[in-house]
Amino acid sequence: MAFFITGGAGYLGQHIIQNLRGMGQQVTALVLPGDQAAEHLPEGVQILSGDLLNQADVEHFFMEAAKQQATIIHCAAMISIAWKVEEKVHRINVEGTRNVVEGCSKHHLRLIHVASVHAIPEKPKGQVMEEISAFDPRLVVGGYAKTKAEAAALVVDAVFNRGLDAAMVFPSGIFGPGAFAGNSLTQMMREYLRGKLPAGMQGGYNFVDVRDCAQAISSLAMRPDKKGGYLLGGHYFTIRQFFDAIARHAGAGVKPVRLMVPSWLAYLSVPFFTLRYKLKGETPVYTRYAIYTLTRNAEFSNEKARKELGFSPRPMDDTVRDMVIWMREANMV
Repeated sequence: MAFFITGGAGYLGQHIIQNLRGMGQQVTALVLPGDQAAEHLPEGVQILSGDLLNQADVEHFFMEAAKQQATIIHCAAMISIAWKVEEKVHRINVEGTRNVVEGCSKHHLRLIHVASVHAIPEKPKGQVMEEISAFDPRLVVGGYAKTKAEAAALVVDAVFNRGLDAAMVFPSGIFGPGAFAGNSLTQMMREYLRGKLPAGMQGGYNFVDVRDCAQAISSLAMRPDKKGGYLLGGHYFTIRQFFDAIARHAGAGVKPVRLMVPSWLAYLSVPFFTLRYKLKGETPVYTRYAIYTLTRNAEFSNEKARKELGFSPRPMDDTVRDMVIWMREANMV
């Protein structure tokens, strides 16, 4: 089988490619021009340089995919922990997906779309969220969530009205080794290991190991009979548990973080942290939306993915251990 992956040099994309190449599959990765992360891709991967927002690049990508009747795995996205919809995030997450949907529809190619649990409207605490088939950005909170809901709606519309052959996955908070470009969780862990994180926040979220997420997506890609959506929720993990796991695996030389502040106090500190990370040119750890997310319902069912895709999320303690090892080997701390 042949697979063409958007965002192939990205965090999740690289892990999916490693899985598919390990199974002997042909993989072509669409990589932004000049993206140095491409050097981490495994051998044997064909690289196409291009931008999903450039029509000529999109046409070339789909012409090549059509020659092999490839399955398209759409991983390209921009994650944001900003409260409002940012123009760049909307262009990449929505307009980029629109171009992918158009290309797959035109060339009759199967699409695996990587959505997000943030596209699913939140239920009251105590209720478990499951797969849904209709999406509306007005029903979710946060700029990133709204763009992912709008993108998922484009896919659903094409399935029902244009006969698009597609399936979607909805990962929770992706975490684990290989985040070379960095993200808010990796930044938090880096600061903890450097002894520069002053405090944590009460609350938590549902996290999934990037390797388990990639395995489920690879399994779905290899099963043309599978349709619809699959929630890839892992385990609920509090920030306190997160810190305790780091302390267990980092060794005695790392200063533990004891202070855990309530959400109201964390909200008051947002302007300070925003300025601090902006001056340092680093990925912010705490934003208004990040704090909001850590206090909301994060119970997601993964029963369907377990039954049909063999999805089996490993314990978060194992992920944190592997992250400590990887970050030290990669000289990230």
